[in-house]
Amino acid sequence: MAARRATAAGFDVIELHAAHGYLIHQFLSPLSNGRQDAYGRGAARTFPLAIARAVRDVVPQSRVLGARITGTDWVEGGLTLSDAVEWAGELESAGYDYVCV
Repeated sequence: MAARRATAAGFDVIELHAAHGYLIHQFLSPLSNGRQDAYGRGAARTFPLAIARAVRDVVPQSRVLGARITGTDWVEGGLTLSDAVEWAGELESAGYDYVCV
């Protein structure tokens, strides 16, 4: 896992990229997540939150851990600022130190 390698390399700050069309964003956005299973729209944050927690588990608390997130998809029916605020709160609950929007 990249977070383990970054920690071993001595990085003081590690950032999870969860924006701009990357995989985590694709699960979060209703524009790209058309799944009908447990990772679909109703539970779109299930998989992204599992990833975020797994990263937090391997990054020591002594290191700063943040996440880059999408503030809005800028398209009707996409992610909104309210969604970003909720996601940021979930990341904070998972032990993240900051979000970059």
